[in-house]
Amino acid sequence: MHKQVQPTRGVELLCIATDADNNSITYDWSATEAKLKPKGDNGALVLWVAPEKTGDFTVLFVATNSKGNKVSRSATINVTASFLSS
Repeated sequence: MHKQVQPTRGVELLCIATDADNNSITYDWSATEAKLKPKGDNGALVLWVAPEKTGDFTVLFVATNSKGNKVSRSATINVTASFLSS
């Protein structure tokens, strides 16, 4: 995923994971130079708030089931002053 946003603006990010054995899933998020604000009850949805400077920034999300099995994905978000809608 590649997303574009203006400085200090927010983007909602949703991680959807399923478990074949219906084990419970927890979500962990990390981001470079940006703020993450949890939304919702289960941690799958966050608001990523861009830093004041421009550039490419990475967000990492990890889904872990109750047995400790993990899957992770990352996304790059481009913060730019000249915003182009897609």
